[in-house]
Amino acid sequence: MQDKLIEQLGSYLAERGKNLATKEDVADITRKVEEVRAVFAKDEAEREQRYRLQLAALDKRLAVHQEAYTRWHRLWNAVHTDEITDVVIENRTWFHENGSPHNRPCFDGTASSSSPGSPPWLLLASSRRRRRRSRRRSPPRTRSS
Repeated sequence: MQDKLIEQLGSYLAERGKNLATKEDVADITRKVEEVRAVFAKDEAEREQRYRLQLAALDKRLAVHQEAYTRWHRLWNAVHTDEITDVVIENRTWFHENGSPHNRPCFDGTASSSSPGSPPWLLLASSRRRRRRSRRRSPPRTRSS
C-alpha cells in the first residue's frame, strides 16, 4: 500500500508539474500576444494620424487650387480691359504666398515674362504692355519719292 501511495504521489506531483508548466506557458503566450496587440494598436494609431494629416493637406490643396482657378478666370476676363495690371499684381502676390516653392522663382522678379515656366498672367501682362506701347507710337512714316 505504501508503494501505491508513493506511486500516486509521484504521478500527482508529475501532473502538478505539467499543470504548472502549462500555466507558465499560457502566461508567457498571453504576454506575447498582448505585446503584439500593443504594437499593432500603436501602428494603427500612427497610420490614422498620418491619414488625417494627409486628408487635411489634401483639403488645403483643393481649396488653394479652387482659388487659383477662380483667379485665373478673373485674369482671363480682364485681359482686354484696363484692370489687367491690377489683376496681375493681385494674382502675382497671391501666387507668391500660396504657390509651391519650386514655382516661386517665376514670381520673384528674376524670371522674364517670356522665359519657360513663367506664369501665364506674366505672359498676358507683357503682351498687354506691348499692345499699349504699339498704340502710343506714331504711325509709320511713308517715304515720299
